[in-house]
Amino acid sequence: MEPLISSADLLIDARTNFEERFLLGRMALHAGKPLIFAAMNGMEGMVVPLRPGHGPCLECVFPEGDPAWDPLGFPVLGAVSGVIGSMAAIVAIRILSGYGESPLSQMTVFDGMDMSMRSFKISADRRCGACGYRQDFKEKDSYP
Repeated sequence: MEPLISSADLLIDARTNFEERFLLGRMALHAGKPLIFAAMNGMEGMVVPLRPGHGPCLECVFPEGDPAWDPLGFPVLGAVSGVIGSMAAIVAIRILSGYGESPLSQMTVFDGMDMSMRSFKISADRRCGACGYRQDFKEKDSYP
């Protein structure tokens, strides 16, 4: 798996459980690759772009994970998957192309029940066991 990750410019995570998400997140940290976290449940979903050394890692944002996220253990409306997948693709294109400012250190949540979208600022955790000792904690608003 490491040769595959090292040859990629960016990773998109859409796994169904945190064990796999944390593994991919740590591999992205080790390889210094941006990671886009994309998740959905029922009628809602979220997208979180993460970049090693510039803000939080996946374990900063979700330190405990969520054991309820067993594979196929929660319902997802296919249309919500399409929305979240499209949002992740837009963020990936922006990061890779340098087009516009990327929403670094931000979680965007889509709610299909009321068709709303909200964004929240997220922060790195200096005590994080995954990245805390590796980060310089320079909060940047865009990818270089």
